[in-house]
Amino acid sequence: MTTIDLAPYSSYFSIITTADSNNLSTGGSDDQDNIFLASNYSSFSADTVSSPDISFDSATGRITVKATGTYLLVYIPTITVAGGTAVGSSISKNGSEVFVSSNLTAFSNTDPVSITCQQIFDLTVGDYLELKISGVSTTAIVAENGSSFTMLKANGDYANIVQTGDGTAGSANTLEVIGDQDLADDGVTTNLNNVTYATATGLLTPANSRPFLLLATLMGTSDTTNQETSIGVYANGSVVDGTAVLIHQDNDPNEESYGLMKSLTGGQTVSGRYQAGSGATITPLKGTSFTAFDVSNNDGAGTPSAFISFAVAADSDAQTVGFKNCFDEDLWTSYSTTVHSAATNITYTSSDGTFVVANAGRYFVLWNVVINNASTSTSRNFLIRKNGASVFVTPGMVYTTYSPVERTVCLILDADAGDSFTFLVQGPRGKFADGTGITMFRVDDLEHLNPFFYDRPGTDLFDDRHAAEALIADDFTINSFSADGRSVQYNRVGSKQVPFTLGIPGPMSLRGKPTSTDGTPQNVSTGQKKN
Repeated sequence: MTTIDLAPYSSYFSIITTADSNNLSTGGSDDQDNIFLASNYSSFSADTVSSPDISFDSATGRITVKATGTYLLVYIPTITVAGGTAVGSSISKNGSEVFVSSNLTAFSNTDPVSITCQQIFDLTVGDYLELKISGVSTTAIVAENGSSFTMLKANGDYANIVQTGDGTAGSANTLEVIGDQDLADDGVTTNLNNVTYATATGLLTPANSRPFLLLATLMGTSDTTNQETSIGVYANGSVVDGTAVLIHQDNDPNEESYGLMKSLTGGQTVSGRYQAGSGATITPLKGTSFTAFDVSNNDGAGTPSAFISFAVAADSDAQTVGFKNCFDEDLWTSYSTTVHSAATNITYTSSDGTFVVANAGRYFVLWNVVINNASTSTSRNFLIRKNGASVFVTPGMVYTTYSPVERTVCLILDADAGDSFTFLVQGPRGKFADGTGITMFRVDDLEHLNPFFYDRPGTDLFDDRHAAEALIADDFTINSFSADGRSVQYNRVGSKQVPFTLGIPGPMSLRGKPTSTDGTPQNVSTGQKKN
C-alpha cells in the first residue's frame, strides 16, 4: 500500500489515571517521575481515547506520535504530599525537557495541588512524550487519580505564548497581559501560524476568521493575603469572560487557568489577562501561558459538527454536602449564563444541568470549576458522569482561607449518540462562582481518517479525501466493486460494503470452480448498457 502523508489529518489523544501512584520523587530536587509509567503504581489503571496515529505504552510511560505535525498539549497532574514541599511538573520530548512549570506550594493539609501545563509543540514521526512530576525535597509526593494529559494536532491557525522564567510584578490593581515581555523579563517562547505576536503588549492577532479554543494560565505569587486575582480571555481589549481566585501570599505560588471557545475575526486581537485586587500586585512565573488554537475542520472550512461553550454569570447559592451539578439552575436563586459559542448538536438542559450529544464521537472537554465562600477546609471530588456513571473523578481541596479556588479539567471522552454528561462536585461546601464554565466540541470529525482503521489496529491508513464513487453511475453502471469505490464504501452513511463473494455474476464460485459441485461454473452475461 502506498504510504500517505499524515500531515493533513487531525490527531488526538487523552489519558486519565484511575488509580493513585506509589510515593514518587523522594530523592530530592533533581528527582522526577513519570506519572503514566506502570511501575510507579501498585496497580496501574488509566482510561485512554486516541486516534490510531498516537500510541501509549504503559511499560515505558511514553506517548509516541506517528504523524509529523504541531500539537496542543495540556497536562494536568493532581498531586498530594506527605508534608510541606514545593511540587512541579514537566513535559519531556525524547528524554529532554521542553516544558517546566513553576514549583507550587503544597502542604499535606491543603493538598491536592493541580498544575495546568499547556504548550504547542512541533513533533515528528517517532517523537515520544513523557509527563512527569517532581518535589524539591525528599518529602513523598503522589500522583492522584484523575491526573490527565490531552493532545490535539493542529490543522489550521494557532498561537502559543509560554513564559520560560520568573517575571516581574506589574503595577498594583492593573490589568496585565500574559506574554507582555516587560513583565516576563524577555523569557517568552512562541509557536505561531497565521497569528502575529506583539512582544511589547502580548497581544495576538489572527490573520483569518476562525473558531478558536482560547486558554489562559497564570502561575504567580501575590504580595497580599486577601485580594482576589481575576483571570480571563479578552478580544479587542474587552473581556469575553473570566473568573476571580485568591492567590494568597502565605500559600503561593499558585496556578489558575481559564478557557473557552470563541469565533474570532481576522485582524481582531486576543489575549489572556490577569489583574490583582486593590493595592495588590502579581508576579507571573515560569509556565504562565496563553493559547489560541483553531478548532475548525479542514483548515477553516467549518466549525466542528458539535460544540458548546458558556459559563455561569453569577454565584450559586451556598451548597453543602452531596453531589452538586454545577450547571443545574436549581442551585441558583437567579441563574444566567454567558454564551461564548452557541450550542450545535449538543443539547444543554439547564433544569437538570445535562448535556446530551446528538452524534456518536470523541468530544474534547474543558471544564473550569470555581468554588468560593468555602465553609469547611475539606477535600472535594470533581466528577464527570456519562449516563449516570462516572467517567472522570479527581480529588481537590478548597481551604477556607484560600478560597476562591479554580480547578481545570481537560480531557477527551467517548460518546454514543444520545449520551448525556453531567459535571459534579461532591460536597462543594461553598458556592459555584461566576465564571464556572464548560467547553465541548467533537474532535474525531476533524480528521478525515477512515473508520475502517479503528477496528483493525496495525493496518495502514489510506487516503479517502476524495469523494466516494457513486454506487450506481448515471449510465446505470453498478460500481460496488470498482477500484475507486471499494475502500471508501466503509465511510458511506447508511450502507455497508457488499461482500465480494456476492458480487460474482451467477452461482458462487472460487477461482473458476463452483462452490457446490465439481462442474464448470455457469457464466452469466453482464448484459449490454442501455443506450
